[in-house]
Amino acid sequence: MSVFTIYMPSVYANITEEMISKTYHRMNIGKVKHVEFISTTGKANRAHVFFSEMYDSDESRDVQDNV
Repeated sequence: MSVFTIYMPSVYANITEEMISKTYHRMNIGKVKHVEFISTTGKANRAHVFFSEMYDSDESRDVQDNV
């Protein structure tokens, strides 16, 4: 079970799960459990980002409040 999920409507096709995971960690938001990509035609995909942990930080709370 994930503690939080974010839907990303547009993600460049060359972006990987590892890149997304490292970005959310570096931004002090949370630990990504896994990412599900939804292939679309064109240069971008869609993605669901599932978190196993949300960090206790202002950045993380801002994301949660705005979603």
